[in-house]
Amino acid sequence: MKKTLPLLCLLVFVLGPQTASARAPNPLTAQMGGLASHSLDSYRYDLARRCTGRAQRGTLALQSWLGEHIRGVTWGIYSCRRTRSGSSVSLHAEGRAVDWHLDVGKAADRAAADRLVSAFLAPDAAGRPAAMARRMGVQEIIWNCRVWSTKQPIAGMRPYSVCGRGVSRTMAHKDHLHIGLNWRGARERSSFWRLAETAQA
Repeated sequence: MKKTLPLLCLLVFVLGPQTASARAPNPLTAQMGGLASHSLDSYRYDLARRCTGRAQRGTLALQSWLGEHIRGVTWGIYSCRRTRSGSSVSLHAEGRAVDWHLDVGKAADRAAADRLVSAFLAPDAAGRPAAMARRMGVQEIIWNCRVWSTKQPIAGMRPYSVCGRGVSRTMAHKDHLHIGLNWRGARERSSFWRLAETAQA
């Protein structure tokens, strides 16, 4: 059964006008009802270690939500490969990342991606940053030559080291948004997904 209660609440913020400053409380906290009473998930980054052969259920749930509520189309989840630098296994190899096609060169696409990133990284009513990213189990976001990661969460969206002269638009993430999950998110065990499961019980 689809998990709709918290997902629809997130939609209100993602698609609504973006007028508040970066330090303003995240309006999701009041709208999420039961979620506000759950303790906030800690920052967590899980390195990928091997090819699992499939997409994880939490990643599929995130992809489904994006398809229902966010402009763009999926470019896929699972791919048994190493990172661009070749130094480690990609989150895609464990089925824990979604590539979502949005083009920075198109104003509507760029605005949709920027609103989604802002929703993930906005503080909650208590001022705790990246509240929705933490609740959904998001451990990294890459978009338009910038990256956010739970390895350096307070740094916000910072320059992406892969970008540079001669780098393709795809490697620079100018034609898609990459959203990577930790294992709690990928298994739908972070607070966001647990509340959705409870609401549907």
